[in-house]
Amino acid sequence: MEEAAVLSRRGNGPRESWTEGLKRILGPDRVRENREDLAKYFRGHADTSGLVAAFPSCVEHVQEVVQWAGENGKAVFTLQDRVLGEWASGGKGVVLDFRDMASIVRVDKRNLLAHVERGVTFDALRRVLDEEGLKLAAPIGAPTDSVLSSFLCRVPVKKATLYPEVHLYNLQVVLADGRIHRTGSHALNEKEDCREDGGPSLSRWYLGSDDIFGIVTRGVVWLYPKTECRDALLFAAERLEEAVAVLRDVPRCELGWEWLAMNRRYAQHLLGGKGDDLPPWIVVVGFDHRRKLVEYQKRKVLDLLAGKGLRPVDAETYRQEFETLLDEVWYEGSPFGTGFYCGCDKMASLDLAVRRHVAQAGLAAEQIGHCLLSVNRGRCLYSRYEVFGADGAERVADLERELCCKGAFFDRPREEVWDVVSAKVENLRRHMRTLKGVVDPRGVLNPGRYVRMDEQGYRVPTAGYGGPGDTGIVEENLAEVEEKLRAVVGPEWVSSNRADLAAYGRDFTIFSGERPNIVVLPASTEEVQAIIRIAYDHRIPVVPLSTGFNHGGLTIPRKGGILVDLKRMNRIVRIDEETMTATFEPGVRMRFLWYETHKVSTFQGLRLKPILPLTLGSVSLLSNYVSRGGPGSAVKYGFSCDLTANMTWVLPNGEILRTGPSSVPEVGDLGLNWGPGPDITGMFFNADGAFGICTQITAKLYPDLPSEMILQTAVFDEDPEGCRKACGIMYDVCQENLVEFIYKSHPGVMCVTLAGIMGGKPQDYLMMSPKHPLFMIVTGMDEEEVQIRAELVREIFARHEVLEFDMSMVPPEFAEFMSTEPMKASLGVKGNTVGSYRGAFQWQAGYIQVNKVPEINQEYKKLIRKYWKSSDVFTSLEGALTGTDIQGPLPYARMGTVEFDYWWDQGNPESVKRAAVMIRKTTEMMFRYGVIPIRNMFGFGELLIPRLEVYRDLLRDVRAAFDPANLMHPDVLPVTEDYV
Repeated sequence: MEEAAVLSRRGNGPRESWTEGLKRILGPDRVRENREDLAKYFRGHADTSGLVAAFPSCVEHVQEVVQWAGENGKAVFTLQDRVLGEWASGGKGVVLDFRDMASIVRVDKRNLLAHVERGVTFDALRRVLDEEGLKLAAPIGAPTDSVLSSFLCRVPVKKATLYPEVHLYNLQVVLADGRIHRTGSHALNEKEDCREDGGPSLSRWYLGSDDIFGIVTRGVVWLYPKTECRDALLFAAERLEEAVAVLRDVPRCELGWEWLAMNRRYAQHLLGGKGDDLPPWIVVVGFDHRRKLVEYQKRKVLDLLAGKGLRPVDAETYRQEFETLLDEVWYEGSPFGTGFYCGCDKMASLDLAVRRHVAQAGLAAEQIGHCLLSVNRGRCLYSRYEVFGADGAERVADLERELCCKGAFFDRPREEVWDVVSAKVENLRRHMRTLKGVVDPRGVLNPGRYVRMDEQGYRVPTAGYGGPGDTGIVEENLAEVEEKLRAVVGPEWVSSNRADLAAYGRDFTIFSGERPNIVVLPASTEEVQAIIRIAYDHRIPVVPLSTGFNHGGLTIPRKGGILVDLKRMNRIVRIDEETMTATFEPGVRMRFLWYETHKVSTFQGLRLKPILPLTLGSVSLLSNYVSRGGPGSAVKYGFSCDLTANMTWVLPNGEILRTGPSSVPEVGDLGLNWGPGPDITGMFFNADGAFGICTQITAKLYPDLPSEMILQTAVFDEDPEGCRKACGIMYDVCQENLVEFIYKSHPGVMCVTLAGIMGGKPQDYLMMSPKHPLFMIVTGMDEEEVQIRAELVREIFARHEVLEFDMSMVPPEFAEFMSTEPMKASLGVKGNTVGSYRGAFQWQAGYIQVNKVPEINQEYKKLIRKYWKSSDVFTSLEGALTGTDIQGPLPYARMGTVEFDYWWDQGNPESVKRAAVMIRKTTEMMFRYGVIPIRNMFGFGELLIPRLEVYRDLLRDVRAAFDPANLMHPDVLPVTEDYV
């Protein structure tokens, strides 16, 4: 129920008291004022005199309570952990307890997703999932039995060795004014479950936020299939250092799934007191796959750990128990406990600090339980300490403060530690305070958590030049700006010459062009700061450009102004083998980054690689990630937002904001993509410079496994059955986690490619092209692993009655072209034929569940017939050379991407007209199906964002708060007052 309906239920009688209003909204039995009941929400003594507890049973209850609290000047507190923090003690308001909002709304077995309310517990969801042959990724150190609260808190899951992302998609959020914000594609409709928003990914700020921006009442959580073989191996280690070395190195081989280590005391806690005969440390390796692959991986792991000097634990009972424990939730074990992330190289010194604090508390070292989780193939560790049998909660803050000064990363720090962490990150707290002021201006939601309303926010820039119009683009003002820019970067790096400007005024798509007034090429972050400050002082628009692959109008300076060309900022700052990350500037091109990272080896001589989109190697990876581009191998490695660890942004006021773990000086490049605190980085993704200019990024690297094989098949059946079959193959391959890359193409792509290699016209090859070609890459540590995976893929082919494509049947020129290099290392200059046909290649893409592609494919064919295909009776539908691709589905095909391709002649006015109409019609079709575009190209954000209502309002207000003069890439987001 939205706010208007909620307000209509209000009575018009005498003014109610605060608690009377709550009882009217919820019912008398759902409001408790007993001090003993309220004390349960706190650890230790707390002042609860101003609090009442409320038990909503539906989202409408939450809406009304929040509105009632705002009208009465009261606070709304919510539980993320088992207890509230000290910031809630002494508060005046209501504590929301969600235990009665416990509906499992829907389990989507095909897409491995569950829609759950806030009160759903792990046990309740597990019982339902068991019947479906599904399971959750089980957390370590869960602070609560609420599934949704635990994932919102970013509690690490054991499967984070391979998949460290927050296991959530869409959220339903009650804002401070009572409105509901449905995130991602749910803002459009609930036909799809896409996490990303229609514009900038604002909704990521709810993760790790403890409800300070809005109260999450429902969410979509990831599921996993129960596999043919679940197994575990246990190994003995004598020292912490031995265990750390294993967790750093061996997961890089991508053998097994979960990699954990724990000391004897922690293992005894999990085993219910047993385990006196266990070694000082055990390493636990979990396996979860097809039996053939598990048997192979176990053999390899045994060999590798023998090389590390570790022997298997000779106790079958323990092995079986840990096999079960891997899928069970491990909760916080004691009041004197803490958990943090750190680099493997810092673990020993941090452990010494923990032990020193425990000794100072008068506790025995034998009481310390310690568990380690290898995160994302060993790039960092999650370290969990529990001091069993001790009530030392008051000592934890002192311990954590010291640890964070020694390089421990607390991604969601408790209040005392947050003050230390946030003080180390310039502008972080100001930025967060401004966001809080936008979404909760009265400070109703969890006041005191992360920020206080009396703190200073972002320093709002003041635009100079008071001349006519909304910008300062007049001759004398521009002349003054140009002189100031020359003084900053040097005269050779500034130009207002029309010949120079012409190159920046258009791209190869249908989007109409416009030249900037000045182009400037900075060489450093400091120069970018100076440029933005000059621009604001003179009220001149600013549009950033990286390497010049301008696509869909995303860098066209619609209002003129300053074009900031970042190609001189082309340095790779560092490649860190320890954390498998690369830090680089916007001018670094993808193919160059591939070559440089490939020079760096890690365990077993594995070369490191970036995860690249399937596009030209000359493209900037920074701009591709920041604009929310999708990597072709997302099925294995995840989405670009999740592959981004740290960023440096120059904000509209010219100040710098650094995000990610390395923003905390002592931490370093951990390769995590969030924190500290709420994930505010989402607002920069897909904003195209509206909130500033990114001058540096840290991206995750991955081991490039040495053995690989291409597998191809094709579906020749007529649609819609043919498309359904292709999608079924994709689901089965992805949900058995067998490949690194998978791509469903269409006849147009195949025919254009063949013509480019073999000669002739694309239409000449239509008779040999299948309806739905599928291309896959299988990788492994050696040829044996690749063959096992390939055999399992072939079993899926047989199940769907399709044949593997035999490369010996094609000419050698084509066989040579079919390498893995374009899919992994990006498209090079040679052999790239797709973009050459007719001189212009155009695509549109968005997120859609794979099982919905056949339906949208049929609808797209209607558009082809009416707006694209010639009326010539001899031209078939396939002869129009367009169709639907599925490129880069996300892990386990929980979400796919649908792509539509076009080739057109920019020199032919009729071809341009057709392209313009077709692209617009396709975009409207996508929105009807609930498809969120990867990017808002062609200015079509003006079609989408107004439909998103609450999201639109949030985006408008955030935009106005950070760039009130609308100078940072104006018009890229259609939410400003001057947008026409």
